[in-house]
Amino acid sequence: MEPTLWNSISCWLVKHPLVLAMLGVPRPQIKLIEKKHPDGVVGYVRDNLKRVFTEVKMSENYFWRVYLTGSYSRSCCPNYLRPENLEHLQTHSDRINPHTSTLADFLKTQPSRYSHFILLDHQDWLAWHNPQGLKEEWQLILENSQPGTKILMRSASTDINFIPKSIQASLQFFPQLTLPLHQLDRVGTYGSLHLAEVI
Repeated sequence: MEPTLWNSISCWLVKHPLVLAMLGVPRPQIKLIEKKHPDGVVGYVRDNLKRVFTEVKMSENYFWRVYLTGSYSRSCCPNYLRPENLEHLQTHSDRINPHTSTLADFLKTQPSRYSHFILLDHQDWLAWHNPQGLKEEWQLILENSQPGTKILMRSASTDINFIPKSIQASLQFFPQLTLPLHQLDRVGTYGSLHLAEVI
């Protein structure tokens, strides 16, 4: 089945920046993938999709369920949509404070000692388009952290070289925890997962 799927048309589509942009993959992440994967973007996508569709239980993969069908089911959905969690969410909804700003702007206007940061993959974009902004964001994260603050992030890169070297010295990473967890990733579009702790 794989040779049929990966024909010249599908390979061309996967390599085309416009198609990838429409799928939510920005140019900085494309460049990271091209630089890190021996077979470029096509090999990266092929390997990740193969893992997702042959090693991850599809009955538990609500990410790909919603990609392919446009909806969740009661048994295959994020925890916050499960009926048994509704009362808990309603009881604590006053703790949710949405903000529309960059993380750097938020930390400038809401300084505090935060215990957790979840950065997802936006640092890939900053590393490519705004290295100074990336450095500023990390400095603000450290200024608003305390020893033991945990930081979770993912990247199209396979390593942490996107984090400024001057910042890395203030962080301890736990690859023994994140490498096995990354193998369970149900999205299958990221090169690495990282957990850091502020020293």
